[in-house]
Amino acid sequence: MPQVEESSKLRKVPSVISVDGNRWGAQCHTLPIDAKHQFYKILLATEQDRHRDVQESQHCTAAQDMLNLTGKDAPQVTAEYLTLLWAAVKPRIDEALKVVMDQNLPNQASTTVLYEWVFTHPYSWSDLSQQRLCLAINSSGVTGGLEATPKMLLTEPEAALRYLIDQLPNGLRHEANDTGIVCDIGGGTIDSMYYWLKSIGPWKVRRVQHKPSALQSRWGGGILLDDQFLAWLDRAMSHAGGPYPSGPGGEPNPKAPSGGERDAFLKHHWNIIKLKHDENAAGLDLEIPATWPDPEARDRKMRLASKDIDTIFQPVLDKITEILGGQLKMKYNEGINRSRYPRYVFLCGGVGLNLYVRAHVKRLVERITDGATTVVDIRQNRDVM
Repeated sequence: MPQVEESSKLRKVPSVISVDGNRWGAQCHTLPIDAKHQFYKILLATEQDRHRDVQESQHCTAAQDMLNLTGKDAPQVTAEYLTLLWAAVKPRIDEALKVVMDQNLPNQASTTVLYEWVFTHPYSWSDLSQQRLCLAINSSGVTGGLEATPKMLLTEPEAALRYLIDQLPNGLRHEANDTGIVCDIGGGTIDSMYYWLKSIGPWKVRRVQHKPSALQSRWGGGILLDDQFLAWLDRAMSHAGGPYPSGPGGEPNPKAPSGGERDAFLKHHWNIIKLKHDENAAGLDLEIPATWPDPEARDRKMRLASKDIDTIFQPVLDKITEILGGQLKMKYNEGINRSRYPRYVFLCGGVGLNLYVRAHVKRLVERITDGATTVVDIRQNRDVM
C-alpha cells in the first residue's frame, strides 16, 4: 500500500490508504492499529456542521489527535490522501480502459481520456465545509489543474440517485410525477433525500426541501455503531466477572488493554459482525487476544449476545426512524399529484445495506405507508425481502 513520506519517527496522517487489492475502506480488516485516519473526512466539516454526538465520538477524537500531531489542517491532510489515492487507483483505471479500447477500437493507435470529476459530501454540509473540500481537491492536484468548484460536488444521496437513474431500465418502474426517497446510511452520516420526478423524457428530477433540516441529515451510521460497541466492550471487560474487573470504588483496572489494543479488537471482531448482523443472528464468544495484558484474563471469553448487538444498533435505528419516518409522514404541495407516499425508498451506504437495518426500514415503511411504498436495495436493485 502507498505510504506518506515520513520526515521523522512520527507517523503522518494519512499513513495508509484503505485499499487492498479489490477491497476498500471498511473491507480492509487487516489495516495496522495506527491507521486511524479512516474518519479524516469528519474533520473537513466545520465544527458547526458536526453534531455533538460525532464531536464526542472516539473516532473523531482519535482523528483530531492524529491531525494535531501532523501540524497540518484537515484540507491539507485530505489533499495528501487524495493524491495518494489517485496514484494508487489510476494505473488500474488505465489498465481497464486499455482493455476496453483494445476490444472496441483495436486499430486506434492512441486516444486521450478526459475524466469527469465528481466529489461527494454529506447532505448536512454547509457552504463553508464544501469550500474546505474544494480547497483540498485543488491542493491535491488530482484534477490536473481543473479548478474544483461547487458544481463538482454532489451530496451523497444525490450521487446515489444518479446511479439509480442509470439502473432504472433494469426492472424498476418510474413515471412522471413519481416521488421517492434515497436513504444513505453510511459511515459518518445518515442522509435522506426526498425527490420528485417531474418528467422522464428527458429526465427532470427535483429535490424536495424539508423543514426542519433534521429531516435531511444526521450524524450517525457506522461511527455511532463503533462507539456503542466500544462502550459495550468496556462494560464487558470491567464488570465483576469480566477479564479486567474494576476496583471496589469503580476505578479502572490498571491491567486493562490500551486504547490502541481496543481499536484493534474492534477492527478484528466488530467490523465483521456489524456487516453481517441480522435478525436471526446468534450470539458469539469473543476470545481475549493473546497480546492483551494478564495471562489469567486471556483465559476468559466475553459473551456478545444477539440482544447486545441489537442494543448497539438501536441508536442508529432510532435516528433512521426520526429522519425517514418524518419524511414519510410529511405532505407536499409542490405540484405532486400522485399518492402522498413515495413509490420507492432506496437504501444505500454500508450500514444501509446491513440486513438488520434493512429489516427495520422495511417494517417502518410498511407501518407508515400501509404497503404503498416499496423498499429497494440500491446495490442489488431489488425489493428488500
